[in-house]
Amino acid sequence: MYWLSLSWPWEKMRSNALFRSNNFLCQNGEILYLKSLYSLIYHLYMLSRKNAITHITKKLKESSKGEEKNKTEKKE
Repeated sequence: MYWLSLSWPWEKMRSNALFRSNNFLCQNGEILYLKSLYSLIYHLYMLSRKNAITHITKKLKESSKGEEKNKTEKKE
């Protein structure tokens, strides 16, 4: 009787169209492909964001050094 209670929901899930479509995606490796594509896009975005932030901070440091030189030249 216990196995009957476990097998009935399983059969119900197998007949559901959403679960069948998910199995189709798993069989063709589409989910793995989509995850790897998402991961690639995410990492490229974060890499470009990191480079942009370091580029901006370098520009700010360079501009602050230039301002310090201008201040010392004006004092003299």
